[in-house]
Amino acid sequence: MFPYRKYQTDAWGVVMVSVAVVTVCYNDSSALKKTLRSVAEQETAPDEYIVVDGGSTDETCSLLKDAADIVTRWVSEKDGGIYDAMNKAVRLALSDYIIFINAGDAFNGKDIVSILKSAISSAPAPKPDVVYGDVVLAYPGQSFTRTLPAKGMERLYRMMPCSHQSVLIRRDVLSLFPFRLNVGMIADWCQLVDIKRSGGSFLKLNCAISVFEKSGVSSVPLSRLKNDFGRYSWARRHGLLSFRDNFVWMKRIANEVVVCIITMIAPSVRYRYLQSKSDS
Repeated sequence: MFPYRKYQTDAWGVVMVSVAVVTVCYNDSSALKKTLRSVAEQETAPDEYIVVDGGSTDETCSLLKDAADIVTRWVSEKDGGIYDAMNKAVRLALSDYIIFINAGDAFNGKDIVSILKSAISSAPAPKPDVVYGDVVLAYPGQSFTRTLPAKGMERLYRMMPCSHQSVLIRRDVLSLFPFRLNVGMIADWCQLVDIKRSGGSFLKLNCAISVFEKSGVSSVPLSRLKNDFGRYSWARRHGLLSFRDNFVWMKRIANEVVVCIITMIAPSVRYRYLQSKSDS
């Protein structure tokens, strides 16, 4: 467990925590508009809203200048990719907790910041290092959505138990365990593993925190297969897996191979399956 952090309290002794929302983006102004709107619509505004842009050449900078009433601070300069930009945002932030809602992502409702603050304030001391919840998946060109429930962190060595858009982490913990820049797209999972192995505490909420729009039909399964294999290989190298864990990973990877094949041959079949599991 990390050193206990003392938070401010109000006149009634209620713990007051500050929350920063971070958006990283690059040449995707249309997606950024959606995220800016979602943050602006929060009934309880975040204490900070930080945008780190990778040096866009579209209208991103104009959008950010026009959003001065929403965005606390922003930078636009070349970086080393999404996780480098996210590490940069952590260094810019001053709040107790940080959540990453990147360009194209959105909060699942106008009360999410309020829900997050309330959950942390009401949690017993010491306050959780990581707060996380469910995610709503939206599919381009499709009318349905699907809620993906977060799993318990006891499954972390076997899978990514939540979406990073639905994870809120203490800023000082993020400073201790920045996103690794040498592991590709599994850096968010590796970060949670680092926190767990160091004794960090986790609080799971029974609500959907964010909405994440999935990308193209052919790229999503292939990307997920690559990421799952990367997580499995990383966990094996670091001696985190039991015999049963290895079996679970092999089963998961085999399933993703089947999904990739079906998606390439008959993408409509996959969408029909997803729709059968949808919220509608």
